[in-house]
Amino acid sequence: MLQRKVLEVREPEPVNRWALRQGLPEATCRELVNPGYADPFNCRTDITFDHAKYRFLGHGFMTCKLDWVLLRGCRAVSRRMGNHDYSASDHKWLLVEVEVEVALGG
Repeated sequence: MLQRKVLEVREPEPVNRWALRQGLPEATCRELVNPGYADPFNCRTDITFDHAKYRFLGHGFMTCKLDWVLLRGCRAVSRRMGNHDYSASDHKWLLVEVEVEVALGG
């Protein structure tokens, strides 16, 4: 839902109406507008932080997508995630190959 409602690529609005409906103050909602950025990774399934040392009785209380790649004016050609065994860091690494969109006639 975060990716669809907050990080969705669209023209900026003066206020984030979804956040406003959630009860956040209007001043905060004016700061939460997306200026056209998109993450090529899925915010629900592409988990980047789930290290075993932060688990308790088998539960990942700190399991989340903590790392983001925000793109604007380009398109993701490929994307990869690594360090699945968390041997290099307590985060996974993200790699995105992009193709820059060239505006014509400007």
